Amino acid sequence: MPPPSHRFAAMTTAAPAATAADFTRWAEKARTMTDAELLYSARDCRQAEAAMLGHCSALL
Repeated sequence: MPPPSHRFAAMTTAAPAATAADFTRWAEKARTMTDAELLYSARDCRQAEAAMLGHCSALL
């Protein structure tokens, strides 16, 4: 098993946190989406979150 510094490297190189401008842009985009598009986007985000949580828990 690699030393802890290598095992957790992927978790420490995450993308920068979202900014207020990002949330404004996302809200503007959401206003133009249909209900079906919003549902698809929300489901896609949940699936991505679940995949990432599974990946990160495998590193522990």
